[in-house]
Amino acid sequence: MIRFIALFFLVLAMQTASAQDNSKKEVCIRFRVASSVLDTKYADNEANLNNVIEFLNEVSKRIRDASIYMSKKYRSSFYS
Repeated sequence: MIRFIALFFLVLAMQTASAQDNSKKEVCIRFRVASSVLDTKYADNEANLNNVIEFLNEVSKRIRDASIYMSKKYRSSFYS
């Protein structure tokens, strides 16, 4: 019985781990020593910040598309 419970929780944990989306974004922004000012000319900050902007535009487009889909689905089910 204990093995069954352990197996159940193991399967549950694996399901949770596989359900997580791997489309996360990590960014490295570099600062000069003893400075808190964001300098786009320093290292590769400009390219990294452009990647962040592109990623946020893509996410906002996905959200917009999903909300349009949901509103169409809601309207079609409402009028049926």
